[in-house]
Amino acid sequence: MNEILLNFLPIVEQDFNFTVYRKECGHGETKPKDGVQKYTLPIEDDPDERKEYWVSFEELGGYSKYTCTNESNVDTAKLYLLREIDQAVKSIQGETEFKLDEFSKEVYYEHQSCGDYSKIFVIKPYYLGSLKKYGFVVSYRVKFKDSKRDVKVKDFIKLQKDSLSLDKYGRSNKDYYLDHLNYIRKFVSETLPELNANLNSLQISATLQPLNTSCMHKKTYLFDGNKQSFSQYKGLSEYGPLEAPDASYDITFVFKKHQIELARDLYRALIGTLYNTTFSGMEKVFGITFSKENVKHRIVDNLNAEIDDIMSQSNRDHRMIIYLTENEESEDYILLKHHCLQNNIPCQVVTSDLIKSKNSLKWAVGSIALQIFAKMGGKPWIVKPSNDNCLIIGVGQAHQRDDDGKITKYFAYSVLTESSGLFKNIDVLANSNSYDGYLNSLGEAVRSIIQKYKQQYAKFVIHAPFKLKMYEIRKIIESFEEEDLADKEVCVLKINTKNPFMGFLASKNCKVPYESTVAYLSSNECLVWFEGLQFGSEIVRNRISGPAHIQFYYEYPRFSYQKKQLYLQDALNLSGANWRGFNAKSIPVSIHYCRLVAKFIKNFAEHDLSVPALNTLDPWFL
Repeated sequence: MNEILLNFLPIVEQDFNFTVYRKECGHGETKPKDGVQKYTLPIEDDPDERKEYWVSFEELGGYSKYTCTNESNVDTAKLYLLREIDQAVKSIQGETEFKLDEFSKEVYYEHQSCGDYSKIFVIKPYYLGSLKKYGFVVSYRVKFKDSKRDVKVKDFIKLQKDSLSLDKYGRSNKDYYLDHLNYIRKFVSETLPELNANLNSLQISATLQPLNTSCMHKKTYLFDGNKQSFSQYKGLSEYGPLEAPDASYDITFVFKKHQIELARDLYRALIGTLYNTTFSGMEKVFGITFSKENVKHRIVDNLNAEIDDIMSQSNRDHRMIIYLTENEESEDYILLKHHCLQNNIPCQVVTSDLIKSKNSLKWAVGSIALQIFAKMGGKPWIVKPSNDNCLIIGVGQAHQRDDDGKITKYFAYSVLTESSGLFKNIDVLANSNSYDGYLNSLGEAVRSIIQKYKQQYAKFVIHAPFKLKMYEIRKIIESFEEEDLADKEVCVLKINTKNPFMGFLASKNCKVPYESTVAYLSSNECLVWFEGLQFGSEIVRNRISGPAHIQFYYEYPRFSYQKKQLYLQDALNLSGANWRGFNAKSIPVSIHYCRLVAKFIKNFAEHDLSVPALNTLDPWFL
């Protein structure tokens, strides 16, 4: 068991009180005015006898004065801490462009202005339930100034360096954790004394909170014949893919005349003659035919004018298109992807810049080949699951907005995988012009998935992204509760990979925790490192991202600690089931695949293209 330093500074005195004004909340009563919130508070002195109240920190007519303690309500106490730290920051910096974020409930302290953006400290009140401590999570990041939000930064490399994504030489920042910790130390030594001097009734400790952790099992990959390996590429090379495509494909390279040499380089790379040391070829690695016998080409002048002819000439069952584009945001790329989806033709798009950069192509060709293989219907590997007979339902959203940011269409979908990472299907969950219609459709669609698969699976897990609102999660939970699932296990996990938490392994110079590390923040809330140091090979070669924040929102039946660990292990395992590339982005595919689908739906809408059927092809979104 290793101990980490959490980027959490406790307040010195944990017993505190503060004054609020409250008014009893009637059943179903709507919010009476801005500036008040609904909280459950003790009626009198007995903490177990409680009611719902409208609560204000300002004196209001019809509201009675009430003294809250740190034990009255955690959310009320955090709001009090938020107001206190906000006033302290304003006392030091005055009114700045960085306003208190009411949604995220965090305060920004400007550390250094950098023109269009600033280096800031994010200060967020938090209750660390595992240790029963109030305090503040402090993190560092860069943030655009409100007036410069839509401005393109002139020196993008400098921005990347200031955000700690790149090191001072412009390379991937291997010291991301150490650099982040050093900024927090600057906050503690330079900023915190001034904040404490301006806080009225509380003080913040200058010591980061130590927290015990545990480690789960390493991700294990299964290949042909269920042979096991800890490495995706090594296992694939030694044992072969788990399952080959059902049929051989005819492949057409589509490109413009000036791209002919690039197309030849890509072809040679894919057959393994150009960069044999990094990728030995489609036939050797994946066992599928990829030669002049089944690979043809077509030169186009105007894809938009010729796309219907390209589609009509393709055998829909056994034809694949590999298209060379200038960039992944180009109209021709979106148009081709849309047409291929409509016509049930898998396609792979590669950018010219990637092929031109010999070093980039050398290391990317294996991942390009992997995507081609998966889109043909092949299954390269799965991960060894902790829960058998378990269906993972990843939920994604792709709402459409007008120029003012108002949602005009609500759209949600699910990416279904098994706990082994085996991709099953994409289902549309909701498509409505109203929020109420969207909610009802969401609940009905989740219920339909359960009804369809409950004879096949014993366990159902929702992986919900951070953006999914509480009302939407409740509607999903209602769908579970309305079904007869007495003999099933069900849980809802909310997975947030973009959160303010960091943890530093003090015993290592790099400060990076081990991959598979788990740190519990409360009984239903934890941090999980999907990537990190590897046991036996503790060299950091690239920037390691921060931990994922995972909350158990619903469990049936009530899970023990050991049972929760199994579901966390499956979330960790799914971060290795990504068929988009070897050692690709370490996020569970249940979340990552949803993001990829959302990006395509957004691009289709921006080009006035309808949303085609999403479930007609194998993982087309890779």
